[in-house]
Amino acid sequence: NGLGIFAINSSTGAISVADKTNLDREAISSVTLTVQVSDNGPGSARTGTASVTINVTDENEFNPTVSGGPFSLAENSANGTAVGSASGTDGDATNSVLSYSITGGNSLAIFAINSSTGAIIVTDTTNLDREVISSVTLTVQVSDNGPGSARTGTTSVTINVTDVNEFNPTVSG
Repeated sequence: NGLGIFAINSSTGAISVADKTNLDREAISSVTLTVQVSDNGPGSARTGTASVTINVTDENEFNPTVSGGPFSLAENSANGTAVGSASGTDGDATNSVLSYSITGGNSLAIFAINSSTGAIIVTDTTNLDREVISSVTLTVQVSDNGPGSARTGTTSVTINVTDVNEFNPTVSG
């Protein structure tokens, strides 16, 4: 208890939080206290000691962050073509499972995101035409799934559509 986090009631033995300033799961996962009890006599007092381990649980206190892009993609790319990946992180010690989703900018349904990995792929090439659209900006959201209420973070991911020489020139005269 060198950090002064816990106190013990000398009559009941109840352990309580005395100062939560250093009680942070991102810094410590558990605290082991050595507790001593005395019978106070008669005669010579007898004592005993025991180790008590207190596990610190994580509180979902940080919003995850997500980043990705910009990416470039050739028009007329096939369905299933990999575009790039969004990458998320979470400052909470125990939140290692993140979920990804596209929450905006995909009204033409050209792209999809793998909810587990953040990988973005082409799902519908119908509107993937550089002569019509030069770039798409997706809103990508990452969720930490708890514990407790899930927290989210978002970012804009720009996908630049590059031109492919797909038309033969014509000569008139």
